[in-house]
Amino acid sequence: MAPCYEVITVASAMSTGQRLVDLMKKCASQILDTGGNVRRFHSLGIRPLAVTKRKHGLVHDDGHFLYLCIDTSPKGEEATAATHRAAPNHGSCPAFAWGAA
Repeated sequence: MAPCYEVITVASAMSTGQRLVDLMKKCASQILDTGGNVRRFHSLGIRPLAVTKRKHGLVHDDGHFLYLCIDTSPKGEEATAATHRAAPNHGSCPAFAWGAA
């Protein structure tokens, strides 16, 4: 049986509803492409970030938090392990850039 993980991802608080839907579809697509399964996902709403981010002259102090509960596959686990070996500082290799849809 594949292990189940709970993942919290953060999008820009300025993201529109359609951009958030597109982000969730992209996340689900990548999980399904590696043989994983998405059990459930939902929005946790806009919440303050633990650390203020500054990028392109903008200050981001709030983020739209999204929750995913996923099952993984051995293929997906190996891909994740390879990513973390390439960039051991997990914060420096985000799956999705702020501006990505």
